[in-house]
Amino acid sequence: MHSAPTTQEAPVSTPTSARRVLVIDDQPDILHMVRFMLENAGFAVDCARSGRAGLEQARRQPPDLILCDIMMRGMTGYDVLQAVRRDPDLALVPFIFLTAKATFSDLRAGMELGADDYLTKPFTRAELLAAIETQLGKQARRRQHVEQRLAMLREGLSTVLPHELRTPLTLILANASMLLDLYDAFEKEEVLESLRAIHTSAERLHRLVENLLIYVQ
Repeated sequence: MHSAPTTQEAPVSTPTSARRVLVIDDQPDILHMVRFMLENAGFAVDCARSGRAGLEQARRQPPDLILCDIMMRGMTGYDVLQAVRRDPDLALVPFIFLTAKATFSDLRAGMELGADDYLTKPFTRAELLAAIETQLGKQARRRQHVEQRLAMLREGLSTVLPHELRTPLTLILANASMLLDLYDAFEKEEVLESLRAIHTSAERLHRLVENLLIYVQ
């Protein structure tokens, strides 16, 4: 286990940038080294010296990626990862573990919790940047895929929805208006037939709305 932090838990922040990385480690020398590497590569970097401080920083300003040590006092890296994956605002943020040793059991435990990758200490600047760029690239492709699906859904809804809504509504209004205007002239069976048409159209409209709500969710 790493030595206890010698400074306060409050995270140290850098100015806002397009791509922001949160580094969580209870060893100040690791934090300083990683921060130096990333800032020189053009990243904005937030640093936290404990799992709890890192989680608070992530919730305060969601990063584009999280680098987190595993063995920390108090809240471990596994604890941080579980909390991140439970948070709707952070659940999809790429998460890379930093570890002094990476046994098969360590790798499996982290991946089962939702880790995206591991970096074994000591690592080089090239290894660090490659791991980060790989995960950010995957995240960008996922977002692009989601945006494309949403665009297709919006296009489909804008094309189909007006017609699908208008048809049952037109039938409901037509039959209801006919009953109101000509009620006294209708036979009982004719009234029932119009009511059945209204009921069928209402059911169709209800199914359409339910399906639409499922798509929206």
